[in-house]
Amino acid sequence: MKGLALNVVVALIIAVIGVFTFIMLITGNLQNAATTIYCNTYVKLVNLIPSVEGPTTPELCIFRTSIKRQDLEGTDNKIVSRKLLAYIISCWKDIENLRIESDYPCYELRLSGRIENVTEENVSRILIREDHCNSIENSDYNCGAKNQIIWDIEGNILSLNETIIADVINNKTVPSQIPVNIFMIPNLSSLVKKSELEKYLQEEIPGSICNNLSASPNMTCSYTSGVNIVGLNITNLTIKTSEYFSYNTDEILSYLEKTRKIYSPINTQRVLLIKYDYLRESVMVKG
Repeated sequence: MKGLALNVVVALIIAVIGVFTFIMLITGNLQNAATTIYCNTYVKLVNLIPSVEGPTTPELCIFRTSIKRQDLEGTDNKIVSRKLLAYIISCWKDIENLRIESDYPCYELRLSGRIENVTEENVSRILIREDHCNSIENSDYNCGAKNQIIWDIEGNILSLNETIIADVINNKTVPSQIPVNIFMIPNLSSLVKKSELEKYLQEEIPGSICNNLSASPNMTCSYTSGVNIVGLNITNLTIKTSEYFSYNTDEILSYLEKTRKIYSPINTQRVLLIKYDYLRESVMVKG
């Protein structure tokens, strides 16, 4: 009887938690988090479907706005890059005109088939040559002072090791180097995809840096990881001073792309989303 009663109590607890979680998902604090996880996964799954048209973006992922669905025709690199840039600029102008202060999906682009590799560099080259960075900026490629184009296209790691990662973090950390050495960088031999590297930069590396620094009896370290900013608070207990350091994962990924350490072209994708990312204050190309 005691065993049966315990099982009933456990079942009731699980049921209550399930109902509570469901309510939170549809009306409460977990709604935004669940929507983000679901919709960020959607595009990657669609691009794996070997069909010409593919499914329509779920209503949940268009945030109840009138997202524009367009066919992105062509296979030539220059033509597709120019068309893609036009959609990016159009999205940016919409945000400026509407003065939107939240994430906003502008376009769902359907690609006709395999295209010649289109990269952020291709698009930025046209932006510099033909627009002179007047309509939108992209500091990743020396086009203005702001990073207003985020290239969130899945790609592959070509050539990477602990020394390269340590050097790029030191160069991208503000206000100064920590500094980071190769012994603070966890093994990355298992990493294959760009998305895996992004997670590694946001979680594994700051955790390893803090563990190494905190091993010293006169140092403590803690870190925070946001959408694209990793912050580290380092305290020297001997002289009782604390310093804050941070690096931008978007900048690091873009640098590694420019230096051919990773490669994330648009070539076999079936669908792209052009959206405004409010936290980054940038237009994101997601695929």
